[in-house]
Amino acid sequence: MGAVFRIEFIDKVNEDIWHVKLISVDHNDYAKLDDLENYLKTETNTTFTCLGLGRILQKMGEYDQAQALYEILLAELPANHSDVFAIYNDLGMALFKIQKNPQITLNYLLQSLTLSMKTFPKYFLMFTQTMINICSVYSASRNSNRALSLLHLTLRILGFIRSNNAFQIMSLQKSEIYNNIGCIYLKRGRLSLALKYLKISLKIQRKYLPSNHPDIALTLNNIGMAYVQQFDHEKAYKYFQEGAKIVEESLPFEHHDDVAQLYNNMGLLEYNRNNFDKALICYEKARVIQLKCLSPFH
Repeated sequence: MGAVFRIEFIDKVNEDIWHVKLISVDHNDYAKLDDLENYLKTETNTTFTCLGLGRILQKMGEYDQAQALYEILLAELPANHSDVFAIYNDLGMALFKIQKNPQITLNYLLQSLTLSMKTFPKYFLMFTQTMINICSVYSASRNSNRALSLLHLTLRILGFIRSNNAFQIMSLQKSEIYNNIGCIYLKRGRLSLALKYLKISLKIQRKYLPSNHPDIALTLNNIGMAYVQQFDHEKAYKYFQEGAKIVEESLPFEHHDDVAQLYNNMGLLEYNRNNFDKALICYEKARVIQLKCLSPFH
């Protein structure tokens, strides 16, 4: 009768049955989530619905379930199926979240890149997204020079492509690249450059994404960390608070590592401000979430 539900979790019961827990959403929450819901429907739309389900699982932080689904798809699909290179890409990134093993992830990403190159430029968006993901793995593996070089190369590739139909997706890929470049400079302590690229990323996201999209929250979190390192605690607090509001509305609160990272950073800010009680609360929130969504060996 017009009711709306939020997915709390998805669990595989057996080969044929999945258990999905839903929570009723009231009308006020629905009004806030309506734009995000419509956007995510478009973002995860695919002719092969199981691939879309895998991407939804990843957005929920259910990386183990996504991995299991992708492995089933690879086992059952013919090698020349048009979704295989996308599955390799998504499986690689799911495994990186679970295992943090760059070599295993890169093996899958390079398989995806090789297959998408054979069809270039037909599936150029998958090619450039896989390039971005490879850069993320290099950056996380302390190979930031290679990551930075490939990020700028991917920006140039996107600059050469002309496609009115894919302009928004290309713009958001550029936003992701600027965000990743900003994070590299953030790790290097080059804070002015970091803020420059992160704010370019945020500007693009605010133009094309719903105001409560989780990707905006991640960028706000990164900007907040740059201000923490600059000891500009008021600005850091402003960005963290805006990011926290978004993730609490749009992500499964106790099942997503991005939420934990945000609270961990807020704890660092409060610690630097000598607000030790508030810092402890933030750190405890982060710890509880991490225990639920990360491997015990993480």
